[in-house]
Amino acid sequence: MTNFDLSAIFTPMPEYLDEIRAYLLSISEEVRNEPGCNFYDLYDEATGKLVFIEQWASREDWLKHNDAPSVAKITQFVEGKLNAPVELLLLTKI
Repeated sequence: MTNFDLSAIFTPMPEYLDEIRAYLLSISEEVRNEPGCNFYDLYDEATGKLVFIEQWASREDWLKHNDAPSVAKITQFVEGKLNAPVELLLLTKI
C-alpha cells in the first residue's frame, strides 16, 4: 500500500493568525491518533499562511479523516477567519 501525502494551506486574516495557529496546534494530537495518520505537522509559511504537511497510510484513511470530528471542529473554528478557502495540495513523492 502506498502512503498518501498532502498539504492543507490555511490563509488566516492577520488578526486571527495567532488564534488559528494555537487552535490547529491544539487539535493536532487528536488527528495524529486517527487511524492511518503517519504524521500531521503544522508549519508557518513566510507570508502568514499556516500549512499542515500530512501523510496517511492510504487515500482511504485520509478520506475517513475528512469525515472525522476533528475536521468538522477545524472547519467550524476557522469559519469567517480566513482570507481564502483552505487549499489542498495532493502530493506525489518523486
